Amino acid sequence: MDDDNQNLNNAEHDYQEKWQAKRKEMDAKEDQLDAEQRMEYNDAMDNFSEEFDASTDWTEAKWDEWSAKVSKWWNDFEGETDNAV
Repeated sequence: MDDDNQNLNNAEHDYQEKWQAKRKEMDAKEDQLDAEQRMEYNDAMDNFSEEFDASTDWTEAKWDEWSAKVSKWWNDFEGETDNAV
């Protein structure tokens, strides 16, 4: 249940949530690309610490992207439910 919109009848709120989730997804993709570039430029044998940090950042960005997609999907579902009601 969506605690901030229990009645599932506030389309404007759902629309705002959808775009907030889209923004989070795009920010996560940006972080992921940044981490990928750092991994490319850091040779694991020469600087393992920086390579590990970049890999960790990439994993976190991938998780953020996934969670934003789930949030966006849920908000789309809420919007469709509002239109059906």
